[in-house]
Amino acid sequence: MALACGADAVFALPVSFACAAADRFALGGITLLNALGVVTHQAFGCESAGDSEALRRAAACLNEEPPAFRETLRGGLDAGLPYPQAQAEALEAACGVPAGMLGTPNNILAVAYLRALEKTASAVRPVFVQRQGSRSTGPGGTGSPLPSSAIRELILRGEPDLALAEVPAASAAIIRECVSAGRLCRPEALTQALFYRLYTASHYELAACAPHGEGLENRLVRALSGHPASTEELLDRLKTRRYTRAALRRWLNQLLLGFRPGSQPDTPDHLRLLGFRESARPLLSEIRKRAALPLVTKPARGKAYLADDARAELLWSLGAGQAASLYEQSPIILSE
Repeated sequence: MALACGADAVFALPVSFACAAADRFALGGITLLNALGVVTHQAFGCESAGDSEALRRAAACLNEEPPAFRETLRGGLDAGLPYPQAQAEALEAACGVPAGMLGTPNNILAVAYLRALEKTASAVRPVFVQRQGSRSTGPGGTGSPLPSSAIRELILRGEPDLALAEVPAASAAIIRECVSAGRLCRPEALTQALFYRLYTASHYELAACAPHGEGLENRLVRALSGHPASTEELLDRLKTRRYTRAALRRWLNQLLLGFRPGSQPDTPDHLRLLGFRESARPLLSEIRKRAALPLVTKPARGKAYLADDARAELLWSLGAGQAASLYEQSPIILSE
């Protein structure tokens, strides 16, 4: 879809970064851009593109963590505030960043990108793109674009025509083909696989991936003793003021994927090419010359690099009822 809509080349973000919180997700992406050796700018959407200086201040404050920030953050957490709220109030008090700025998902990711650019001393320059408002799929929702989550919801609800009206024609054709062929891994498809993993994992394994290492694995064991019937019911039992549903879902995904402490690199260790336009061959030649990481174009030759991704794609295949061959495919080449 990306190639059909104009991208010259597409590279994979390894699963241990793609299924991580914003800071690790962003560090993985920025590391790949740096390693390509040809990237000059990175564009991303955010809710506060018009106040990019405040986003930069937030990134610098979070990287430096001045004493005033640390003290205010600790005070907020001691008072029982959820971590995101305590962090937002500390940023406002110590660095003059509006408290509501990090209350939106794309601003959070924008700040994470800026932090990663600074941490890696990257020469890549950020380009802030103002996101438009979004609407719901409910009655009366008109005017603004649908967010990607709502488009996915429509597809899963069996209303692909409404969803496809919201995406470029080239993407719509590919999505329609996938829906017709049943190439969908629905959210509930891997519930039994997840529960098997949770019930058979050791206490050490549960603790190893737990957020912040504060005994959340004990709460998980108690929740499982009630034999929840679904992932959503399990999340209901796990959720607290401190841990968001999204953070808990990431933790469960990491357990399902079999992640273990120290088994994932701190930064990506390869560049996996998924596809490119025929006209981009000169660009790929330049990447081969300049790349700071190994370029994997033949998955069969990159098995050591792709172990986690191969397992993730195998799980997707099981959930979608498809042949488990994704990780063996060579890059897609789109003719002009």
